Amino acid sequence: MIPTPGHAVDHVVFLNRETGQLFSGDLYCQEKTKVILREEDIPTIIASLQRVLAHDFGDVFCAHAGYLPNGREALQRKLDYLLELQDTIIDLYKNGMPPKQIQALLFPKKYPIVFFSRGEWDSLHIIRSVIRHYQAKQQAS
Repeated sequence: MIPTPGHAVDHVVFLNRETGQLFSGDLYCQEKTKVILREEDIPTIIASLQRVLAHDFGDVFCAHAGYLPNGREALQRKLDYLLELQDTIIDLYKNGMPPKQIQALLFPKKYPIVFFSRGEWDSLHIIRSVIRHYQAKQQAS
């Protein structure tokens, strides 16, 4: 069992070391995350992906995407995407762009789940979680 907070504070994945299979729960879902729940946290998901990728595995069984025969590579691509997205959000924020403008630039498509969930799912939560961590780091230094 490997703790992987970010989607939820108590989220875990299960690694079968004998077979090299990872049961990822909600850690993967899809490669390019576009919306998250209000309580999710992108920098924490990044740290969880890094923690998992430190282990030896190949196949991944995802609760949403199903069987991923090259799961390790899929998780690495997701990590790379989130790291790049995080850097872009921070750069735009440092240059004075407010969260809603960043959202309009990076996530112009409006997903029906945002409306139907009354904002519980939204791309704005991605941006706000990244900015929140950035601000905390700035205050700590």
